[in-house]
Amino acid sequence: MRRKHGLLLCFFLLAIGQLTAQTIFTDRPTVATSPNTLPTSWFQIETGFQYQIRDADSFGNAAQGLKFENILFNGLLLRYGITDNFELRFNQSISQNRFRLDGETTLDDGVAFAPTSIGFKWRLLKDNDTWPDIAVLANYGNSVFTDFGGGATVDFSVLFNTTVFKDVSFDYNVGVSYEDGFNLATLTWTFVLSKSLNDKLSGFFETYGSKTEALDPQFNIDLGFTYLISNTFQVDLYGGTGFSELSPNIMFGFGVSKLFLPTK
Repeated sequence: MRRKHGLLLCFFLLAIGQLTAQTIFTDRPTVATSPNTLPTSWFQIETGFQYQIRDADSFGNAAQGLKFENILFNGLLLRYGITDNFELRFNQSISQNRFRLDGETTLDDGVAFAPTSIGFKWRLLKDNDTWPDIAVLANYGNSVFTDFGGGATVDFSVLFNTTVFKDVSFDYNVGVSYEDGFNLATLTWTFVLSKSLNDKLSGFFETYGSKTEALDPQFNIDLGFTYLISNTFQVDLYGGTGFSELSPNIMFGFGVSKLFLPTK
């Protein structure tokens, strides 16, 4: 009997150890999305600030030195695990676009709540010896709170993750987004290498881009760090630039993410 109770105690302590060893896994701050999904009834908040600026004097008769700024005050992502392989997602951005010339604002769209989108992530494959981890992501968005944002959008992506070495992982996504009633399609791609530097600090390098029929391809890079305050709370910091006409000259941001475990 004592042996049986001892075995039960060992299993109990092992389960507790596995639970406390769980750390938060986020989709931010990279553009790439991980195929990882939240377990059943887990809830996660990811949010952050981002600033971008690029030259805007190459279009038409724009004044020399004109700059376009995009300020993302709050890029909010809510995630909830329905099953261990399926999660629901809600996105809401609060942002501002404006043109600046010689330090003065020449045109300002004002602060807008857009876009607003709902979607899901469905993990198809995990921990397979032959294939990478694979998931699909789908979102539907619209201008719910404001007319700013370009109307309805739909996007689909296939998400992959491969462990390169013990502490280095490779995420890559391929997707397509549709606007204007499926009349405007944009192909998107992302590639990101992440490395764990110690138990709390990780770094990443990312390249991503897009191609729309009416526009030249866009190519961008960024790099940054994530830091675990606790096993359920993460902060991040990153910066980047671009190499095409509509890409930012400078981009930087920071954010926080919090995981809420189900109560029993």
